[in-house]
Amino acid sequence: MTLIEPFLGKGYCVIADSYYLSPELADVLIQNDTDVYGTLHPNRRDLPENFNKITLRKGEISVFQRGKITVLRWRDKKYVSLLSSIHAANCSETDKKIIKPAVVRDYNLTMGGVDRADQALVCYPTTRKRQKRYYITIFRHLWYMAI
Repeated sequence: MTLIEPFLGKGYCVIADSYYLSPELADVLIQNDTDVYGTLHPNRRDLPENFNKITLRKGEISVFQRGKITVLRWRDKKYVSLLSSIHAANCSETDKKIIKPAVVRDYNLTMGGVDRADQALVCYPTTRKRQKRYYITIFRHLWYMAI
C-alpha cells in the first residue's frame, strides 16, 4: 500500500494482475476512494463459496456482486476470473464476433509489461521433452524474453 499511498483518495483506478488482486485489497482501495479491476485467482479468500466450482460453456459468464465489487468468471478457451469496482457485468462484441465482458476488454488494453511478456512467451516453449540439462532451459527462456 505504501507504493500507491500518494494516489489514494484522488479518484484513480488501480489495475492489478492475479498475483496482487484480492477482495480484501479491493475493499481497502474502495474505502480510500480508489477504484480497482483486474484478474483474480479463483481460490482467494472472501470469494463466494461456489465461485471456483461453477461449470461454464465457452462464452458464458457467472457474476457475483457485493456492494461496489463485481466478481465474475468467464470462459473463453480457459476460465478467467476477474474483479472490478467500476465495471458492470455487461458484454461487448469484438471485431472477431467474440462476446467479451467489458472488464476483459479494458484489462487487455491496459495490462502491463509482465502480462504481455507472459502472453508472448506462450508462442516460444522453453522446455523440450527430453531436456536433461536445466541450464539450457533457463538460457532459452532468457533468450526468448530478450527477443
